[in-house]
Amino acid sequence: MMSDDKELFDLKSIDNSLVKQLAQNILPNCNTVLHYIYNKQSIVKDMYDMSNIEGEQFNIPFICNLNGKSPIDKCITNKEYKVADLFLQKLSDQSIDHHGKAIANGLSLAISLNLPSVGSYLDARFK
Repeated sequence: MMSDDKELFDLKSIDNSLVKQLAQNILPNCNTVLHYIYNKQSIVKDMYDMSNIEGEQFNIPFICNLNGKSPIDKCITNKEYKVADLFLQKLSDQSIDHHGKAIANGLSLAISLNLPSVGSYLDARFK
């Protein structure tokens, strides 16, 4: 695996409709693209940024795979805490129905790790 996100590819060079299609596909074993890019912070950020382009917004599914692991679970298991925190930031803008079942285990781990965005994520649940 390549160590630098830029060596892999530049997501912003891909048409937004293709990014949407990639983001919304459920891949083998019920993985989403987030399960594969959990350790690529800049690509995760770019994908969420592209999902919010005016007039072209789309939701990125945040679900558990067939092993019961969400992208946040993969981040925490692999000590990718900055990406886990980024997921919390992005999920705080979504309704709990969007990711409620997938966040349960990861949220308790994020709380125990005292990730910076835990408080703002929890505050957003009560607005």
